[in-house]
Amino acid sequence: MSQELEQKVIENIKEQHLKPRPRWQFLAKDYVFWGLGFLAILIGGLTFAVIIYMFLNSDWEVYSLFSDTIAVHIFTVLPYFWILFLVLFVIVAYYNLRHTNKGYVFSLPKLIGAAVGLSMLLGVFWYNLGLGYTIDNILTDNVPFYGQHFSKHTQRAHLWQRPEEGFLVGVVSERQGDTVWLNDFTGNVWRVTLADLEGPWLMEITSGSPVRLVGEVVGEDTFKALRLLPWIMHGDRDQFFNRPLPPRPERIYYNWRNTILKNA
Repeated sequence: MSQELEQKVIENIKEQHLKPRPRWQFLAKDYVFWGLGFLAILIGGLTFAVIIYMFLNSDWEVYSLFSDTIAVHIFTVLPYFWILFLVLFVIVAYYNLRHTNKGYVFSLPKLIGAAVGLSMLLGVFWYNLGLGYTIDNILTDNVPFYGQHFSKHTQRAHLWQRPEEGFLVGVVSERQGDTVWLNDFTGNVWRVTLADLEGPWLMEITSGSPVRLVGEVVGEDTFKALRLLPWIMHGDRDQFFNRPLPPRPERIYYNWRNTILKNA
């Protein structure tokens, strides 16, 4: 650097009152980016827990009743809202980790892979703690738009609440031999005959049992069941603390019925 140029630089520094930043400011900025990056990964993990929960509760044991092939069923039941949410937080995690002091060392695939991998590991762990189920429940009960369009409870109830097409869901209120009375999720009471069930029963039917039924309408508010399935939401945290299944049938009935009626 020439002496003249050096003098100009010094004069500019003096005129603009420039001072070197203290080291703590660079460290603080670095810590903020690291913190935001890991926060995005944590939220991504919670999002992946919901994705697992919603994907597993997609009636895989009877998918052929709703879709021509398993590929079509997968395409139909994928929780796109939550997948987009996960992608968003992976991008946020990448952006923040990339701007840390050492972020430039790692390539794009490595940072993206690390963010996705950590989110998936956390998601599996939190799903097993019931957080996917809990998050979906909280949003269903407190965010009307989510409850109407994205809630797994509402989606699944609408899928099965089609008696004219042979699908019925609800909570058993009374049983007398091979006949039960069922409160469906729209408030109707059905007389359901079980004498023609195909194959072994998959559950013990008692008052308060939430059930899925495949069959046909044979009269006014009368349904002949040909197949009986329990209503179980995999990923309920109660399953992981040795509590009886299915959980809280009265809550399932009243909360989901109110959600459906409110959004109808």
